[in-house]
Amino acid sequence: MRCLGFDPGTVKIGYAVVSNTPYLDILATGKIAATNSESKASKNIFNLIERFNQNVVAYEETGSFLKGTYVNILRQATEIYKISVLAFKVTNIRQLLYLDAHMSKQETHFILKNRFPI
Repeated sequence: MRCLGFDPGTVKIGYAVVSNTPYLDILATGKIAATNSESKASKNIFNLIERFNQNVVAYEETGSFLKGTYVNILRQATEIYKISVLAFKVTNIRQLLYLDAHMSKQETHFILKNRFPI
C-alpha cells in the first residue's frame, strides 16, 4: 500500500510518499506552495496524486489545511481517483511511533531522519 501524506504549513505544504511493501519505505518527499487559489491548489494536489499512484491520502488535521480549500479538493479526489482520504493528528502519530505524544517537532524530525534516511 502507498500513502501520500501532507504536512500543511502557511507558506509551504510538505508531502511524503510512503510504502509498506514489503517494508516501510519513504519513496519521495517534497514541498508545494500553499495557495488560496482553489484552481492552483487543486492542480498541485491532483498532480501529486497522479504522479505517485497511491491508495491513501492522509493530511494533518490543523487550522490552515482545514480552512475549506484543501479539504474540499481532497474530498473531490476520493471520487475522481477512488482513493481513501484520512485526517490525522500529529500527536497520535508520535504516540504510535515513539510512545510519546508530546515530543517536539525537532525531536520527531531527528528520530525520523535517522530511522528513515533518504
